[in-house]
Amino acid sequence: MNIADQTTGSSTFPTVTVTGVQTANVTAVGAETIDASGWTGLTALNIKASTGADVITAASTAATTVTNTLASANSPVGTLSVPTVSAISATTIDGGTTVNLTATGSVTVVSTSTTPATTGDGGAIGNIVVGGTTAPTGNVTITATETASDSNATATVGVSLASAQFGNITATSGAGVTITSTENVGNFADMDMATAGTITATAGTGPLNITSNVNVTDTAAAAAATIFTAGAISATGGTTITVNETATASAAALAANPGVAGVAGTSTLTVTQGAVTALDGGTATSVTINQAAHVTAVGATGAVTASSGTTTAGGPGYSASTSGAVTAAAAVPGTLGVAAGQVIVSGTTGSASTSASSTITTVTLANYASGSYVNSKALTTLTLSGTGAGLAVDNVAATALAMNLNGLTDATGLTTSGVKTLNVTTGGSGATTLGATTSAGIADTSLTTLNISGTQTLSLFDMSADSGLTAIAVSGSAGFNDNGTFAGTASGTTLATTSSGTITATLHSAGTDTFTGSTGQDVITISADQTKAVTGGSATNNELILSGTGTFSSGTGHTWGEVSGFSILGINVAAGSTVTYNAAAMGSNTFNSLDVISGSTTATVTNLVKGSSLSIDAGTALTGDTVVFQTADTTGATDSSTVNLGTTANGAITVTSLSMGDANGVGIATLNIVSNDTAANAGGVNTITTLVDSGLSTLNVSGVDGLTITTLNEGHTLGSTATAATGLTINNTSGAAVTIGALTDSAMGSLTFTGSGNDVIGQVLSLTGHSLSVVNSGTGNAYITSLGADSSLTSLTLSGNVALNNDASSKYH
Repeated sequence: MNIADQTTGSSTFPTVTVTGVQTANVTAVGAETIDASGWTGLTALNIKASTGADVITAASTAATTVTNTLASANSPVGTLSVPTVSAISATTIDGGTTVNLTATGSVTVVSTSTTPATTGDGGAIGNIVVGGTTAPTGNVTITATETASDSNATATVGVSLASAQFGNITATSGAGVTITSTENVGNFADMDMATAGTITATAGTGPLNITSNVNVTDTAAAAAATIFTAGAISATGGTTITVNETATASAAALAANPGVAGVAGTSTLTVTQGAVTALDGGTATSVTINQAAHVTAVGATGAVTASSGTTTAGGPGYSASTSGAVTAAAAVPGTLGVAAGQVIVSGTTGSASTSASSTITTVTLANYASGSYVNSKALTTLTLSGTGAGLAVDNVAATALAMNLNGLTDATGLTTSGVKTLNVTTGGSGATTLGATTSAGIADTSLTTLNISGTQTLSLFDMSADSGLTAIAVSGSAGFNDNGTFAGTASGTTLATTSSGTITATLHSAGTDTFTGSTGQDVITISADQTKAVTGGSATNNELILSGTGTFSSGTGHTWGEVSGFSILGINVAAGSTVTYNAAAMGSNTFNSLDVISGSTTATVTNLVKGSSLSIDAGTALTGDTVVFQTADTTGATDSSTVNLGTTANGAITVTSLSMGDANGVGIATLNIVSNDTAANAGGVNTITTLVDSGLSTLNVSGVDGLTITTLNEGHTLGSTATAATGLTINNTSGAAVTIGALTDSAMGSLTFTGSGNDVIGQVLSLTGHSLSVVNSGTGNAYITSLGADSSLTSLTLSGNVALNNDASSKYH
C-alpha cells in the first residue's frame, strides 16, 4: 500500500482498519501521525521524507523505517529566550519489531550587535523518542545529523548573543540499540551559546552501541569562550555496551580560528566530550567507552610575506651583513582542542557500596576525565589507554585483576579496592605513566603482588599507598620504573625480572630488598649498605646508583658482597655532598662508566676501567661541582674517553671543575665531548669552568650545543709530573662554537682546528720561546684573541681560515 500525503504542516492519518497489507509506504511532505498498531498482517511500515514531528505507532509485527526532518523552532526576535526542546514536538516511534530512523535537523538563530541584551532570538531542534511508550521488540537504529548556527556570528561577545539547543535522543528496545549522532556546531560568536543534546538508550537482548560526534564548522569563534561541551550519554542494559565519542573540525574552522585575543598560535577552540554513564541493566557483561584522545588547542597562524631586509656593507676584510630579512611562510591552520568527559560504569546509580554491577566482567576505557569510576563485583579485566584524570575501581570481588594498560597517562592515578594480585599487561605505542609526585600511581593497601608483562614500561609515582606490596615480577619485554618511590612498598620486597625491558628502581634504605635482573638494562639505586642480593642481568649497560654518603661495605651481607652485575657507577647525592669511591674495591662489578646525576657535588672516583666514559647530566646546572675522574691504567698519554654533558631532557649544564687522568695522574690524550641540550635550546652551550687534562692532544666536540671551557690547563697534572701536549687538535662538529677562554700548555708547538663549527680561543699562555703553527683545515672559522701577555714566540705560522687578535686579515697569512 502506497500513500502520498501532500499536506504541509502536521497530518494525522485517519483511524482505519487495514488487513492483509504487508508493506505500507507513506511519502509525506509535513509531519505524520500514524497509529498502525491495529493493522494486521503488516510487516513493514515506511515513512519517507516527512518534515516535522512524526508520531508513529507501529503494528507489533512491523519493521518501521522513517526518514525525517526534525521539528525546530525559534523564539521571537527581541526576546533572546530559548525554546526548550520539551516545548517542541518530538519525533516519536513506538512498537513494532525493528526501527530504523534517519533524521536531520537544523536551527539558525540571530544575535545582534546592540545593547541591551534583550534583542536577538533563540532556537531549538526537537527531540527523538523511540520506544518511549512501547518498546520495539527488535533492534533500534537511529542516525541523526543536526546543525546549529548563528546568522550573525560577528556580534560583540557578551552582548545580545542568541542561544541554540540541539535535540535529545532517547531509545528503548527489547533487543539491541544502535545510535549514531552528529552535531555540527556552526558559526557562533561564542560557542557556549550552543547547547548539546543528550543521548539515553536502554537495550534488552542485543548489543547497545552509541556513536556521538561533534563537528565544529565555526569560522567565527574567536576571543570568547570557544568551548563546546557535548551532551551526556546514558547507556543501560543490552548484552554489551559500546560508546564511541569523537570530535572533529572542518578545515575552514581550523584555518579561521585566530587564537586567544588574536595571539597567533594560541587557542581555546575545544570540544569537551560528553559524560558517559554505563549501567548493566542486569544483562550487560562488557562495557567499552572510547573517547577521542586529548588534544591541546592551537590557534591558526597567517601567511608571512617574504622580505629581503636591509643590507649593510662590511669594512675591509669583512663581508656585508643583512638584517631584518623575513622568510616567506604559508598559513598554518589551528588544531581543535579535545577533552574527555567523566565515565561511570556501574550496576545502578547511587553510592558505590550499593550500586555495584553483578554482571560486568570486562571494561575498556580510552580517555576519561576526573571523577570517573568502575564499580563492578564481577570485574575480571580492565583495559585502559589514552589520557585519564583519576579512576576508581570499586568492589572488585576477585582477589586477582587483569589490567591491560596501553600507553595510558594518568597523573592522578588509579585506585583499586581489595585487589591482592594485579596482573598488568602493557602495550600500545609508549609507556604507561600513572600518578605524580604526590599522587599514587596505583593505590591499594591490599595489593601484595604486582605482575607486569607485555611490551611497554609501567611507570609508577608515589607508591606510598602500596604498603602491602611484597613482590613485583616483570616478564616479556615489559619495563618497570618506580620513579624513586619504591620505599612505599613493604620493606624486604622482591623485585625480579625475566624481561628484556628496562628496570628502574630505588630500593629501601634498610637494604633488605632483593633484585634479580635479566637481559634488559637494570638501573638500581641504593642509599645505604645493602644486606640482600642485588644481581644485575646480562645487559652491558646496567647502572648502580649510590644515593647516600654513608659507607658501602665489602663482604657477605654487605654491599660489595651482595651487589653484582653492574658496569655503570652512578652518583646521585644531596647537593653540597663530597664523595670518594674506589671502583676497584666494589666487589665483582667492573665499572667502565661514571654517571654524575646530582648537582653541586664533589666526586672523586678512581680505578675505573681504561677507556671509561663520563656523563654529567643533572637536572639543573651544576654550581660548585667538582669531578675527578681517574682510570686504573697508566697509559693516559694514549687513552681516549667520552664525556657527555647535559641531556636532551634537562638541557645544558655548567661544571665548575673537571679533572681527567690515569692512575698516575697523566691526562687523557683524547677527549670526545658530547654537548647535549633540549631540542628547543639546541645551539646553546655547555660549560666547563676549569678543565684539567695534562697531555690533552685531541678534543672532539659534537652534539646539538657548543662548548665553553673557561680555563684549559695542560700544564697541571693530577700526578707529580706534568705531561703537557706538544700539539692540540680541536675538532668541532657540534651545533655551536667551541670557546676556550684561556689555554695553558708549556709544550705547545701546534694548534689545529678541524670540523664544521667555529672555534674561539681567548688567549694561549706559556708560549715564550716556542715556534707555533696554527692550522685551520675545517670549514668553520678559527679565532685567537691573544697569544697572551706571558708569550714571546720565536715564530708563528698561520694556515687556513684563522683570525688572530681579532684581525680578520690575518687569516690570509
